[in-house]
Amino acid sequence: MGQSASSHSGSATSPTAALKWASEAEREVLLSLLRNASASAANEGSPQAPSASVSSAISQSIPERLRKAVAEFAVARSGTATKGIVTMTGLATAARILLLGDASEKQTFVNTYAEVNPGVTTKGLVEDIAAGVGLFAKDGKAGADGKVYSPTERFVTYLLGSLAPKSDKSAADAIFSSEDTPTRNAEIPPLSSFQQWFPQSSLLQELWTNLFQFAFLGTLPTTLPALTSTLLTIEDRFILCTSLASEFKGAKSWPCLFSTQTDGASWTVFAGKVQEQGSVLFVIRDKDQNVFGAFAAEELVPRPKFVGDSRTFVFTLRPQIGVFSPAGYNANYQYYNTGAATFPNGIGFGGQLDYFGLYISSTFENGHSKASPRSSTFDSPRLSAKEEFQIDFVEAFLVKPKEVDDRLIDPKLAKKSILNDDVASSLLEMSGKRMYSKEVQQDRVEEDEET
Repeated sequence: MGQSASSHSGSATSPTAALKWASEAEREVLLSLLRNASASAANEGSPQAPSASVSSAISQSIPERLRKAVAEFAVARSGTATKGIVTMTGLATAARILLLGDASEKQTFVNTYAEVNPGVTTKGLVEDIAAGVGLFAKDGKAGADGKVYSPTERFVTYLLGSLAPKSDKSAADAIFSSEDTPTRNAEIPPLSSFQQWFPQSSLLQELWTNLFQFAFLGTLPTTLPALTSTLLTIEDRFILCTSLASEFKGAKSWPCLFSTQTDGASWTVFAGKVQEQGSVLFVIRDKDQNVFGAFAAEELVPRPKFVGDSRTFVFTLRPQIGVFSPAGYNANYQYYNTGAATFPNGIGFGGQLDYFGLYISSTFENGHSKASPRSSTFDSPRLSAKEEFQIDFVEAFLVKPKEVDDRLIDPKLAKKSILNDDVASSLLEMSGKRMYSKEVQQDRVEEDEET
């Protein structure tokens, strides 16, 4: 793990030393990959293969430009005089750099990627990395079909926007504008500065790790929660999962609490299914086909005020992607009320009462997303196509169930005295404990009978 990225041709590093970072099982997988690529079964202990064969042996779910670059990158680290040959040392070193190397080490791979794919730009590399999201489909088994996933333009645009430094809000806004149209001519950094911009994007880092671990080892280090949804694509699920605070990650599934498809368009049914359940993700499609929503970190309990915390966020998914976390301006995170006479009845996020960043009315027919030009709580633009929108479809998913302390006693059982338990009462009396309360209780019973 501590090896330098500069293990180029001519290196005397042995396969054993080059594989020190890998587990025994991982070593076997890498060895099998190279043997499958080898044109000859001779010298089974230390196989070699032409770079083109190695490129073909890597899962066909990995974009071709990346597979070619991996093979050439491994050649340069193989320590052999034969041109275009990949050894176990070269493959193991390439895998270590791509899986465990820092940004400066990975830059050496990106340089190779640019060399073997003339004319490719940063957008091209981001498109190739974005294809890794397809590996999450079908519980990570999509790689078996040998097809490369084609990411949507909105997904690639969002990833490009993530390259801007956290402090450079203007650069991010150039990708996602308040006019709801992505700016195509926003400045995109070159491949030569990869080691500067790659650490800025946790999204690209996660996709990179998943993609190359699948390429070399055939496994995925992370998975997405299983769910059934009409509105959410695999890209949407990835974006929303990575946007959650750490305590909400790791669930194997997100049960669907409500769906217009199965539950109809009823506020009563909706409220009954989402109230007091736990942390819930809401996804809405308006009549103009915009898809947007919010994550309520705190369970929904009817109250005439805003509640919640900074783990709550709002988002838009179509026509483009944007995730908006609290800006620190106020604490108006989430609002939920029903059956009130003087306060709004519905569910809202951000802004203020009757001027929410996102709101669904208890009529369950309409809502609003008000921002002039941004909603204060989340610094979010208008999420819907129109400020006042008509609801077309709603889904709600349980991200994390409400925690229940098993030590708490059911209120109905809390009123029951141990004196009403004949066995427990008899044991106490046998131990010499006088049951004063039992005598008082008996007196009360006799008084009741006399009356």
